[in-house]
Amino acid sequence: MTLILPHRTRTARHTHIPWLWRATCSCGWSAFAAFEYRARAAANQHLIEEEPFPDLSPLNEETNFE
Repeated sequence: MTLILPHRTRTARHTHIPWLWRATCSCGWSAFAAFEYRARAAANQHLIEEEPFPDLSPLNEETNFE
């Protein structure tokens, strides 16, 4: 059984390149940006595009197990 974790983003300055910002997520997604606001915007866009808790229930009408 797969453990489904919610997305949790974090934005921080890159450790080796001082002018670069890194946005990461608990799912493994990451992005780099030259400005903090752009890194935060990328993280927000990631959260909008990803479904935090996908519906994997067998009761879902769209799922076909045949």
